[in-house]
Amino acid sequence: MADPATSALARGHEVADIPAWLVACIAAGLAGVIVMIAVGAFVLLRAFHAERAPGAPPAPAPNRDVVQLQSAPAQDLAALRAQKQALLEGSGWLDKAAGTVHIPIEQAMRLIAQRSAAAGTRVSR
Repeated sequence: MADPATSALARGHEVADIPAWLVACIAAGLAGVIVMIAVGAFVLLRAFHAERAPGAPPAPAPNRDVVQLQSAPAQDLAALRAQKQALLEGSGWLDKAAGTVHIPIEQAMRLIAQRSAAAGTRVSR
């Protein structure tokens, strides 16, 4: 009589099975993880619930009247952009004690080009 493994291979069937103990170990491990998660959630819920005194009313909701929305967001945005543009195009002191100023970008580029031309170096782009 032929070996069952050889005849199964001849018919194209798989001969190596997964051991049953391995399947049982994986299932037990998954069940253990599920139980640990459930116990952890229960402990956390009990801990958070215990922070409040028994019979105490729930914490009040935040006062919604304090929140103030912009009455004219488009005008506020335009004012912000105008302020930022004035900073970009204007000049002034950043730190007067240290002698640090801010100047417009175009003016800064001209100054660097003039200084490099006076020093005889080429400014690369």
